[in-house]
Amino acid sequence: MKFKISLVEVKSAQLFFILLFPLFFIYQAIMSLGYIPPFLGAYFGLVSLIILPFVLVSYFYVFFKKPISWLEKVFLIYVAYSVFITLFNFSFADLNEYDYDMLYWSISSVIFIFICFFIGKNVEVTNAFYAVCLLLFFLSVLLVFLNVGERGIFYLKSDSVNDSLTVTYQGFARSLLMMSLYCVAFCNNRIYKLGLFALATIALFFNGARTEFIVFTVSFLSVYLLSQHSFKLLFLMVFSAIFLMYFGEQIYEMLPDNRMKSIFNIFSTTSANSRSEYFNSALTTISNSPLFGDYGSYLNEYGQGGFSHNVFSAWVNLGLLGFILYLSIITSIIFKVFKDIGVPISNKVFTFKAMLAISVITMVLFSKDYSYMLFGFMVGVFCNNKINKEVL
Repeated sequence: MKFKISLVEVKSAQLFFILLFPLFFIYQAIMSLGYIPPFLGAYFGLVSLIILPFVLVSYFYVFFKKPISWLEKVFLIYVAYSVFITLFNFSFADLNEYDYDMLYWSISSVIFIFICFFIGKNVEVTNAFYAVCLLLFFLSVLLVFLNVGERGIFYLKSDSVNDSLTVTYQGFARSLLMMSLYCVAFCNNRIYKLGLFALATIALFFNGARTEFIVFTVSFLSVYLLSQHSFKLLFLMVFSAIFLMYFGEQIYEMLPDNRMKSIFNIFSTTSANSRSEYFNSALTTISNSPLFGDYGSYLNEYGQGGFSHNVFSAWVNLGLLGFILYLSIITSIIFKVFKDIGVPISNKVFTFKAMLAISVITMVLFSKDYSYMLFGFMVGVFCNNKINKEVL
């Protein structure tokens, strides 16, 4: 009976991964291009609500029968505390439009994080699952390359026949990043692995989301360099540095004229200036109310998207306790990664976990807010203790 329950969790986690990442990307793309009607709306929210009952029943049925790790306990406390803070603040709010928007945003974020956690905790690596993910990855990359628009990036929202339902490049980038991490990390052949890395990097570049492009590139190179101990690699690094020093300007001029060029001058962009303003506002809020923060204090001035795009967003909305819980989870995962540094890159499980941790932690520390759903997936992966061959 226990084996059957475990098998159901694994298979459902594989299915949910495919539904929420590769198929989300493909549905959004072909719906935006007008090839299919938007019969699932914007897709992600509706599909998440459909699978949520199964996730809750499946998780808590097993929850009371098996011991869980310290990391999982802290994560569950954090999730429960987030829900409590949301409902507590809503119950004392004036119930204007912003309050309802904040309630919807907060609860949906918790749902997405928990579903992603369930997937990460139970997903298992099999040849069939990898083959499906790889096929869908190639299809997604093809959709990117075939639909690079006038802006020089894969931005379907501007020309979409269903623009109100089409996600921005960041929504596409989230799925493309997850597919890229998975397909690259679990590739057996080193040459093919480097080829997939190059393909994914180019696709993320034309996708136009700078953060995902940077963290994917940095995460792979970091894990690859840390796992190698050779003079050839050192020589290659020195040669590359010299090459870029002499030909960097020419390479820059050869790049497509799109928003990705601003990576070389990232702190002068309009986005960076806005985020700096949001961050300063968050620091002011924290200094005025360091213990409890000020839930949704940015709404009246900046609107729903005016939160600090870094880890301090947790302090503003959840107070000092929520911030400490959040940092405790991040710190625990960092220690787990550092403990295994030096493991060969042929160890696919470590490669995936390390790349995922570097990518997600970098984003939530410096670029995303605390509700970023891949945070839940990362925690789930590090709570996944299955002993089958090639299990995360």
